Amino acid sequence: MNEATLVESPGLSLRRRGYWLALAFAVLCLACYHETVWSMVRIWMRSDTFAHGFLILPISAWLVWERRQELAAIPVWSMFYPLTFLVPLGLLWLASHLVEVLVVQQFALVAMVLVGVWAILGSALARALAFPLTFLFLAVPAGEGLIDPMMELTATSTVWLVQMSGVPVFREGLYFTLPSGHWSVVEACSGVRYLIASFTLGVLYAHLNYRSRKRQLLFVLAAIVVPVVANSLRAYMIVMLGHFSGMTIAVGVDHLIYGWIFFGVVILLLFWVGSFFREDLQPAPEEGAPVYAARGDRVDWRCALLALVIAGFWPVLASSVSSQVDVTDIRGIEAERPWRQSGEPLPWKPMTVGGQQWRGDFSHGNQQVGVFLAERDGPQGSRELIRDPRAVATAEGDWRLMDLSQRKAALAAQNIPVVEMTLMSPQGRLLLWDTYHIGGQYTVNSYRAKLYRALSILGLAPEGARRLTLVTPYADVERPPRDVLQAFLNAHAGQFGRGG
Repeated sequence: MNEATLVESPGLSLRRRGYWLALAFAVLCLACYHETVWSMVRIWMRSDTFAHGFLILPISAWLVWERRQELAAIPVWSMFYPLTFLVPLGLLWLASHLVEVLVVQQFALVAMVLVGVWAILGSALARALAFPLTFLFLAVPAGEGLIDPMMELTATSTVWLVQMSGVPVFREGLYFTLPSGHWSVVEACSGVRYLIASFTLGVLYAHLNYRSRKRQLLFVLAAIVVPVVANSLRAYMIVMLGHFSGMTIAVGVDHLIYGWIFFGVVILLLFWVGSFFREDLQPAPEEGAPVYAARGDRVDWRCALLALVIAGFWPVLASSVSSQVDVTDIRGIEAERPWRQSGEPLPWKPMTVGGQQWRGDFSHGNQQVGVFLAERDGPQGSRELIRDPRAVATAEGDWRLMDLSQRKAALAAQNIPVVEMTLMSPQGRLLLWDTYHIGGQYTVNSYRAKLYRALSILGLAPEGARRLTLVTPYADVERPPRDVLQAFLNAHAGQFGRGG
């Protein structure tokens, strides 16, 4: 045993010291990343979808306690090579911190804690604790990226089921109309909270009740598919209840109550069916007890210290990088012929996104175009700049998003991607084009925008982050005025092409 190996003292075994050392590392690591930890807690507190995060750590601790006798027979053997994984995880956390991608920060932090525990306790104990430790990843409030596609799926499936029932329905985006009234699919209708709750319970149930990997995977798959199907049926049931009751049932708070009751019944049925295939009550297969090398325990305090130093380095570096980036003034757009500056602004503006913003209104004959620019040259504020176009489009006023798609627009001899949106309100109809110019690249993908932003801040790509939104009114539903927006881009290509 080398010099760094702790010597067992009366009343406190060497193995127990290893456990305490691993716990101390985890607590200190979380303290170093207290802002990331607090970001998770805030989401647990404000969101019903992720409130289960408060239960993940207690459940994980209980799973470890249940196996305490088995774990007591496994030696502690500190090792240094797992610490190499802390470097890419730290870089991942740093990049996501600089562009404010909270979910990636949170996953990276949990992974760093697990890697440190693995290094301190050794591979044998890490394998034995694999499920309780990886279960901690479910504390990360992830899944918001599923909201939009699941809203679209819910709207499509609900309209199809209503049509199959013989009821006429007219759909426009996420809004649809029956003879009895109007309906819309909002975030709460997406079914994401049902899916996340079902997945979390399904993972735990499969671990506790099945031994074979095949049955565990099949049950978890069922816990994903069943709530998605059930949510479509739930939405269909609520629409039909409202339709046949003359819009007196399932149109208020009872809308949510019926939904949760239906979801509860579906989950109970899922677990009831799953109980017929349980393996935990069957005699365990006879397997030889694992044989560990007769090498005793080795608890190396240097391993824990090095793990803490590597993990704690990245918040310090993040603070240094953030303080070195200067913010420059935003550059607006000057009118180019045949366009001129207009004194009549369009009755719409996007969500306030923080940082520097600029608005310009232009006209040419009877054509109008509104231009909105938002810039971030500093490292903070990316979360406000890079956000879901649905939120930006519908933030101000009584505007409804009727359609959203992606297309290409010509700008300075290149084709750039834009998100095209149609908005409608009592004030009229608008066509929007929205895109990012970050790190010298045009994109409409939020994940790519965050990546380009991180590369820009780290000096690996050109500086600057800009969001460009163009909007124009139109009356002819059959002919969206794309040519108006394209003509404006053509006339001002030199100014837009210089980027943010």
